Amino acid sequence: MLGNAGSALAVVLAAVAMVGCRGYEGLARVPLEHVDELDSARVVDGNLVSGGRVIGRLVGEPEERGPYGMVPDEGEGEWRIPTTAEALQILATGEEWDVTAIEPAVAVLRASYDRYPPEELEPLVDELLRLILEGTEVQNRNASIALFAAALPTTDTGTSYAGALDALIRAVEGIPEGSGGAVITLGYVVRAGGTDYVRRVFAASERPPPCGPANRCPNLSRWCITGYYLVDTEDGPDRALYQRTCESSRPLRN
Repeated sequence: MLGNAGSALAVVLAAVAMVGCRGYEGLARVPLEHVDELDSARVVDGNLVSGGRVIGRLVGEPEERGPYGMVPDEGEGEWRIPTTAEALQILATGEEWDVTAIEPAVAVLRASYDRYPPEELEPLVDELLRLILEGTEVQNRNASIALFAAALPTTDTGTSYAGALDALIRAVEGIPEGSGGAVITLGYVVRAGGTDYVRRVFAASERPPPCGPANRCPNLSRWCITGYYLVDTEDGPDRALYQRTCESSRPLRN
């Protein structure tokens, strides 16, 4: 189903993915909530369609890309591994849903081609965190995706970067409560293995009053967005209580 391993990282992140479906293999923008539907998708007029609904759109062909995570060496006319400064600049100036803008930073953090010293990686992570908290919407999204990809388990594209999950958690803590950015970034934290953090935040959060004049729903409080991932578990709310308190505060799927 998925193309090369570098692009497989991207599809999990709902950025841009290499997908193959019914005779097509190429790049596509696929929102996170539709990733599970890729196996049944087909191409219709430039869109990915599953169950009669559009779940993504095609954005390019594999031949248009260089090797995963590499940058063009203009002097030699070939491709080479990026420096940390280049990886950050490419990500910060990349367009929306451009996987080629995200992959160099991921390749650097995961040591896909070479290992970088901590004194180079830590400032890169700090800058990615800054982009999440202070950057444009596109920079925010690309930086979040890069950190999430860097936190994923070891694959043939390198090893997980130990500080990536912590950086995503710091981002969640720094984003104002009740914002959509906190919801999305928390989703990356969960998928990167941060369930223990979610349990701690939920346990320390105050439950809002039931939906009504004093609690406009959907509610995006810390209790609601963390409780979503813990519904009907030993550490979370039961479904009925969650629905009464947070209602449709369910922006991401488990």
